[in-house]
Amino acid sequence: MATAIIVGNLGRDAELRYLQNGTPLLEINIADSVYHRGERKTQWVRCSWFGDRAEKMAGNLVKGQRVVVFGSDLFADTYQGKEGDTRLSVEMRVDRIEFAGKKED
Repeated sequence: MATAIIVGNLGRDAELRYLQNGTPLLEINIADSVYHRGERKTQWVRCSWFGDRAEKMAGNLVKGQRVVVFGSDLFADTYQGKEGDTRLSVEMRVDRIEFAGKKED
């Protein structure tokens, strides 16, 4: 299993829900801007965090917050966008999240 570290800003507030067996599931989207071939682009990573620690952090993870996300099971998949173009979706299972500054930073 590979370990991945993602640094970026939350694109929306964290969403907490519960699986049928009662396990908490926290979902977040991390965004980071990069320059590729002279053009600024935003990369997105969808992250899923399971368990009690995720449940306790849910209220602290708000849109714009800069975070460092440590995880595993990083994978990418393609899908068809609304305009019929092929797009890439990157997802990761979270092991731990640390704050990397205040939302205002």
